[in-house]
Amino acid sequence: MNLYQEVALSFNKVGDPCSTVLAIVATAVSLIAYLIGAARNMSSKRSSSPLWERHDIVASFNTENGTKVAKLAGDFDIPTTTLTTILKNKDKIICTYEAGRSNERVSGNPY
Repeated sequence: MNLYQEVALSFNKVGDPCSTVLAIVATAVSLIAYLIGAARNMSSKRSSSPLWERHDIVASFNTENGTKVAKLAGDFDIPTTTLTTILKNKDKIICTYEAGRSNERVSGNPY
């Protein structure tokens, strides 16, 4: 038995048909509000790590020592796909960091 049926049964015991309709409407409204709230909580906004943190990640990655991407991702507690994207953009990150533009995004041409 679902919530709708339980509410309808509890108000049917009272015997007033108006209160049954009101209970059904109230249940529907609260269910819709719950679903809307759940949908809002599921959609999270993207966040980006600060430039200094991405610079630290790039600086700690060393191909000569055989640093593994998965281990480095675990050390910084980020997904491996995020780490590979950071490493792919390492030249832009280093250039932007050294230019002192720490609050800028590193997505376009850093020059």
